[in-house]
Amino acid sequence: SASACPLDIVRSRESSLPLAARPTVKLLEWPSPAADAVLAGADAKLREQNLGRAYEMSGKMVAVLPSGLVLPDCHLDVMQLIYEMESVSMIQPPRPEMVARIEGHLAWLQALQKSGQPGMWWRAPQTISRVADALQDISFCILDDFLPVDLAESLADGIMASRPQGLVGAEGRDGWTRGGTARAAEAISAGGDFEARNERLARALVNHTRGDILKYSDDEATMPGTRGLCSAVDELVLGLKGCPQVAARLENVDFANSAMCTIYPGGASRYIKHTDNSLMTDGRRLTTILYLNKGWEPGHGGQLRLFEPTMPSTTIKRDVEPVFNRLLLFWSTEEVPHEVLSSFRDRAAVSIWYICARECLHAEDAFKRLVTKCRCIGGQDRAARLCAAATSPAQAALLHVLGAEVRGGGTNGAEALSSAEAQDRQEVLAAIGHDFGGCERHRRQHRRLDALFGWDERVARVEEEVQAAQVEQLKLFQQMGLPVPPGIRLGKPSMASSAPPLLTEEYVRRTQHRSESCKSVGVAESVACADGLAAVLPTVEIEQ
Repeated sequence: SASACPLDIVRSRESSLPLAARPTVKLLEWPSPAADAVLAGADAKLREQNLGRAYEMSGKMVAVLPSGLVLPDCHLDVMQLIYEMESVSMIQPPRPEMVARIEGHLAWLQALQKSGQPGMWWRAPQTISRVADALQDISFCILDDFLPVDLAESLADGIMASRPQGLVGAEGRDGWTRGGTARAAEAISAGGDFEARNERLARALVNHTRGDILKYSDDEATMPGTRGLCSAVDELVLGLKGCPQVAARLENVDFANSAMCTIYPGGASRYIKHTDNSLMTDGRRLTTILYLNKGWEPGHGGQLRLFEPTMPSTTIKRDVEPVFNRLLLFWSTEEVPHEVLSSFRDRAAVSIWYICARECLHAEDAFKRLVTKCRCIGGQDRAARLCAAATSPAQAALLHVLGAEVRGGGTNGAEALSSAEAQDRQEVLAAIGHDFGGCERHRRQHRRLDALFGWDERVARVEEEVQAAQVEQLKLFQQMGLPVPPGIRLGKPSMASSAPPLLTEEYVRRTQHRSESCKSVGVAESVACADGLAAVLPTVEIEQ
């Protein structure tokens, strides 16, 4: 029966994993006392992910991880379980030579930090140059005691004081929302009536892959300490732009998003392996994260695990502890896949992404964010920095017009515009505000900007690249005459970059020998799949 295929895929992948790691999964038939005991412990999580309703197990396949996280509906998306199995069995410790390189960079900075004053010790040009050395060589850097202590405490206290208690639903609460993934974007863009889309979105936002809540801030009223943090990190980034080691990579990186305050609210909340901008389409070039967790201990979890390049890598580069007043910087590209390990108490941080304006020009969504939301860093002239990103006089002329108005309704630079330019600015911003819909005038602006910046051409190229990679993955199955596993499909690329299962050739080879079980399953297995089946990962944990 077709319903046996997910179970067959799990068993096949299990048999091809390294012998030392097996078993990675324990299969329990349901109903049975053993399965009922596991499900009783997972009931609260299942209800949360089922929007408060009791979860009906009949015909379902559920996985319960050692951390307490629950993966519902594995029968529909078995690859989420395969991903967990591979993570348990295939993660490799840091290479000794990489550890030595990392320590070579960080030890010098740590010695300087211990002899200096919090918030001041890193500001000398020679220190910033050493940060650039680390970014060039190991793709990340850690700066402890980054802010003056009173400023860091103000941020930490403000975040925790504004934190809503209890579950934050899809609608958000008190300015906080749940962290979203590509699943949320797909839920919004998919068809169906209003209520159906809302339910899909709500389910996507309680997905186990990402468990944080977040709040954006760009002023002191929203979150005390925001202005001081942005000023300090801007100073660091402007200093890095002057370092020859990384100057080319930071060219046109003159903008930043609002500070994103996040809390992983315990309960094994996490964010699975991803990269911030692997498709190089949303403008993010440098990721900065300030951690704000006083009294952090290893048992609290929440470390940021950095991997060696690229997404298929299973080799750890470093686990970064989220200790109070620590700034972490790393490239937002596929060079630095990373994940937030399960957190068992509140884990607070503030993230700021530094944005390449030139990259933003060539992607519609990134362009809209650049001209309406991103701030220009370090007090630089906004219009000038936008014009610097242009690749043609026509682009520069329009960017000068759009950059003349300061976000928030100010008029800096507007007096330099002619009445025709001011009207043009108003019409372009109005079209962006309506997402280029609603009337022919707005759609005409979209056609104009697409012709000027090549949006559709860029999307077509990215889709071709992504689908070519997907085709290569699927060939591993198709060449063996196997059905495409649930959860794997060709489609338009998304901005999220969560890790796909490795789909090793050995996995496919072994699956071939079992493929007949998808067509003819024994009576006992057929009954088990029809009644539901719980898949439970073992309590074997990777040593941290």
